[in-house]
Amino acid sequence: MQMKVAPVVFNDLSIEEINHNNQKYKQRIAFHKKMGFDQIKTRENIIEAIGALPETILEIGTGKGHLTCMLAKLCKSKVVTVDLNQEDMRIAALNAAYNKVSDKIEFFCMNAKDLGIFSDNSFELVISAFSFHHFVEPFAVIREMMRVTKDKLFISDFNLYGLSLIAHIHESEGGKHQVASSEFDILDIYLREYGFKVIEEHDEWQKMYFAEKQKGGNLL
Repeated sequence: MQMKVAPVVFNDLSIEEINHNNQKYKQRIAFHKKMGFDQIKTRENIIEAIGALPETILEIGTGKGHLTCMLAKLCKSKVVTVDLNQEDMRIAALNAAYNKVSDKIEFFCMNAKDLGIFSDNSFELVISAFSFHHFVEPFAVIREMMRVTKDKLFISDFNLYGLSLIAHIHESEGGKHQVASSEFDILDIYLREYGFKVIEEHDEWQKMYFAEKQKGGNLL
């Protein structure tokens, strides 16, 4: 029996914490741009590639919620977003509060390879950006994304240059960028095998797949 999972709600966010988080974000985004990675531009390119947003949207891999906030500002309804890292999800909630879109986002802390709380064809669009390389079982996640979408998928991740640049940025900060999967380049083949029409786009840092369900596609 599927356990019921409730959205995560952050009721203890102070104005001081919200503003402090935003200052840290501005510093980090400026540092990334100085190193050659334009975070804002990558997200703008994603929004442009997707085009008009439908009412029902699921995001896989909230991260710190920057794309989530952009989607929430543009969509007509709420964005449902899923991630395993509740610490990062709190930062995403701070970003949502700063951008005044908290009421348009539902956060779920759960593993995306089991989205059983959502029925088949629950969302018109399912999105994942810069998360595929972190997935230990990426195609288990993709199968769930295919199951819950009624119509479209949008999946992006770093290209080789983007990965090398992000690794360099993390190293310069004394950290290490974790990569669990390197199979993103075959994702389009996988999606087509399951009856999706796939359009591929690129920018300097990422590869993007926009996939649409076709009638008569293979069943999962």
